[in-house]
Amino acid sequence: MFLEAIGTEVKKLTKNNSPANPRINPRTVLLEGTKKNEVTMITKEIEEKLKEPFAQEDVEFRIARVFKNNQRAVVLAYITSRAVMDRLDAIFGIEGWTDIYQVLTNGVVCKLSVRINDEWVSKQDTAPFTNIEALKGGFADALKRAAVKLGIGRYLYNLPEYYVDLHRERPYNVDDKRIHSYYSKDASGYWVEPTLPTWAVKTERQAPAKQMQYKQDPRQEDNYDEDIPGGGHEDNCFLSVEELPNDRVELQVILNNYVNSLMAQKALTEKKRKEYLSKINQVDASIGLLKYFYKQFTLIDKLFSLIRIGNVTEEERVDIYRSIMRANNSKLTTIEEDLNQKAA
Repeated sequence: MFLEAIGTEVKKLTKNNSPANPRINPRTVLLEGTKKNEVTMITKEIEEKLKEPFAQEDVEFRIARVFKNNQRAVVLAYITSRAVMDRLDAIFGIEGWTDIYQVLTNGVVCKLSVRINDEWVSKQDTAPFTNIEALKGGFADALKRAAVKLGIGRYLYNLPEYYVDLHRERPYNVDDKRIHSYYSKDASGYWVEPTLPTWAVKTERQAPAKQMQYKQDPRQEDNYDEDIPGGGHEDNCFLSVEELPNDRVELQVILNNYVNSLMAQKALTEKKRKEYLSKINQVDASIGLLKYFYKQFTLIDKLFSLIRIGNVTEEERVDIYRSIMRANNSKLTTIEEDLNQKAA
């Protein structure tokens, strides 16, 4: 690898440094032995690694607002300080970054420094004391905020607000790790973590999160052709149709979250989002119809994932998207088989 080769050359040239043998600056060796565009490439590579999405298990959710009249809440996604430290270790090594803190009257300042091309780059931010473990929480939040300025976890700010229902009884057929409880004088109940959009979940072949521009196609009836966030994905973060619960309320929660996920990818227009939510949230919506919508969503999700990794052309996208929107259940199965072949 290029970085390893440069490191080897630096070691060779600097290992005999002594008062008798004037010291050679490793950065000088790097810059003199490396073309300018190669140094830029190194910096760009680091930047992309910093901005990569995290694995689903490294992202947590917290309630931001509660609506007591309809027992619903808005939840926001965030990463843990442990995930930030793991990311810094993986990119810079344990000796390649440092954090310094200053305790203020009402919070904490974190100065986070990383070494890039043998130069220290620093970012700084503050966080207030938290309600629980005030000082520890302030340190953790200040670190995360400073890390955002390096690009770590910044993509989470592009996620939409997720609305979740507060259930009186604990949901079943849902992974326990995704179920949380909330209690206050205004509202209480159990809520299920939303499913992150595909571009916001790290996979083994995940490309750095970025935006790709697609030209508007005049043949589209519903102008869904917008900026599409990049990043490869294997659609393994959602349930299969067979694994879906047969409870209407739980299905509606899952589908509402999935609509948010597709909107975050700009795989649905606002008009289409409203149409889906109107049908999904009907009191008498049938289980069969809800599962049909779920199957549609998984195919839309797979289609946009294949676009991002280059397995589906822009021309194919329009036809496949229309087919998904118009297909019955059996036709959806055929489309799924075709997409699986393109993914192979």
